[in-house]
Amino acid sequence: MRFAKRRLTFAPFLDVTKLADWHAYTVGLNRLHGLQESRVQPQAVATPSASAAHIEGFPMLNAAAFHALPKASKSGDVRRMSDSSRSEDWVTWNLLNLSFISCPDTWWARFAAVVTGANPTVQFSPTTGAPLVQFWKTVPSPKEYEAASRARMRRSWDPAVAARSRDPRPVEGNSEIDLALESSSLLAYIEAKLDSDISMRTTYDPDRNQIARNIDCLLDSARERTPYFWMLVRDDSPSRAYTQLMRKYKEDPSILARDLPHRDPALLRKVANGLAIMTWRDIARDLCVPGAADDEHMRSIKRELWRRIQ
Repeated sequence: MRFAKRRLTFAPFLDVTKLADWHAYTVGLNRLHGLQESRVQPQAVATPSASAAHIEGFPMLNAAAFHALPKASKSGDVRRMSDSSRSEDWVTWNLLNLSFISCPDTWWARFAAVVTGANPTVQFSPTTGAPLVQFWKTVPSPKEYEAASRARMRRSWDPAVAARSRDPRPVEGNSEIDLALESSSLLAYIEAKLDSDISMRTTYDPDRNQIARNIDCLLDSARERTPYFWMLVRDDSPSRAYTQLMRKYKEDPSILARDLPHRDPALLRKVANGLAIMTWRDIARDLCVPGAADDEHMRSIKRELWRRIQ
């Protein structure tokens, strides 16, 4: 009797207390294998304290510039930034803009010092000027990955997955890069996290984690520039999937090469050597200290930033 070969999928490195992350992972697997999605939503592990309670209408720095971005057309994201005390997009926008306002001539030197503090092997030339900063840059899936992914899907035991491989639409959607720093000499993609962990899979690829996916997109755009992938997080504890994965990639770049087999291993070693995890507190340092010239709008933003990044 013959049995169809099935590819084994192993559970990701996820903190057991992160029920929302596990729920998203399980729902993705159910969709991949054609199973009915559960209607049960994940529940919070603990009730937030009064200081972390939901507050309506959080203020923003440089709101006019934000509303000129493509991100502003995403009503769900905008609503979460305005209304949720757990929005990492709100932290990303306000803390970086606070840095630009408070340290217009030195923000990059401060930021670069945090990077080298997190990973001393990363060194920047003293003559390197401040890079251009782009928020929530949208990049398509690399063509090499699309081709390799379709070939893998065509071999799937699941007829639905095999059929999807013949659909001309991209098998992987665009990636939204929280922060892209670019100059003539470097390109850095930064993934920002507040409460959540990374995704360990995509709809049609159970082995495609969020870090490898972002690095793949980074290498597609870097060309002759030095590519860097960094993370900005509140929690860099060992229980986090991103902490484990970044450490594994840095210590053993062959693991990253295994996850990106269509990329040059020598280039992946270079990327792995420059990986860094920074905390929001590292970036904030003295930025959230109230100033004598601050109005109530600025004071309220500084207070909320400091509360969220602790």
